[in-house]
Amino acid sequence: MYTLALLKSEMSILLMLLTSLACSNALPVASDDQSQCVKVDQCSCRLENVDKPGLIDLHSLVTGHQPTFHDQEKSNQTGLVYDFYYNPCLNFSDHGCPEPALCQTGYNSSIDLGNLDYVEFEVEGDVVTAIYKSKFDDRYGQNRTTEVTWVCDETAENARFVYISEPVARHYRFRLITKCACPNGCGTPTPRPSCDQIDSCTCKSTSDGAEIDLHELDNPHAPLTGVDNEGYTYYYNPCSGLELQNEIGRCHGVSACQEDPFHKTYYNIGEVDPIIKYNATEKQFIFHYTGGEGGRYFDVKMICDPMAEAPALSNDGDIPKGNLFYPLKLTTKHACTQE
Repeated sequence: MYTLALLKSEMSILLMLLTSLACSNALPVASDDQSQCVKVDQCSCRLENVDKPGLIDLHSLVTGHQPTFHDQEKSNQTGLVYDFYYNPCLNFSDHGCPEPALCQTGYNSSIDLGNLDYVEFEVEGDVVTAIYKSKFDDRYGQNRTTEVTWVCDETAENARFVYISEPVARHYRFRLITKCACPNGCGTPTPRPSCDQIDSCTCKSTSDGAEIDLHELDNPHAPLTGVDNEGYTYYYNPCSGLELQNEIGRCHGVSACQEDPFHKTYYNIGEVDPIIKYNATEKQFIFHYTGGEGGRYFDVKMICDPMAEAPALSNDGDIPKGNLFYPLKLTTKHACTQE
């Protein structure tokens, strides 16, 4: 026999379930608070202005240029089965998709659901959602948007990728459940800045006052050049964007460009927006660049040589073929710290 109190309790539970269901299919709305996840690169960001701030870093989940995660969904309307593939850090070229981070296959087609060149982070409370846009339009001339909510689960040693819904046409929602979505759950916490960055090529140390200024090397029409162990040529301009172009490739307004000697094309490997770090022990500055094509990024270690009248750009150790991280070094008298 139902009591009034029991009836009210069941109605309350039903209302909570309906509210949860409605929210799970709604598009996210901007949070009123100031919580944010400051982008470090395509698959890591610094969670700030929350109860538990820290670095969200998914790099350890990824082993190479292939899909890291997979899920499958059967359409209730058509009965067709669709497969979804995801790599949060590196674009891949498997399954017929043109180098996406997310790909849908099924019904004799492969569809780009999102590319790492077009990823942004949004925060609701303390939960981060990565929002991707496709690089290529589908056969109907439409592009697609995909949200992957990174769900923190400190007990999840094995990450799980789950399809949620397509609440509106060409807009997809997924969840990635992993301990790496927890602040400092994977990777190394981002340290406090080691220098006060004045602009894209000037920085002053917060520890000993050492300063670097590369403005005298800035020349977008004649960038610094160097060749690595695989025969790739690198063009670098530290303070402003350079431009290179041929029949099949172009670098426009970027800090560095890689020339592929085999395919005779150019690749953007980093935007003119570095994070500058300073090693007080070595008295050495390192410029870290992200935002390159297909997830490419690079570092330039500044090597002081007071006798070097002409700067020399070279690789800082071997750069394996197919790698998307490019360690470079610049030997110049302008890297000698000013105090």
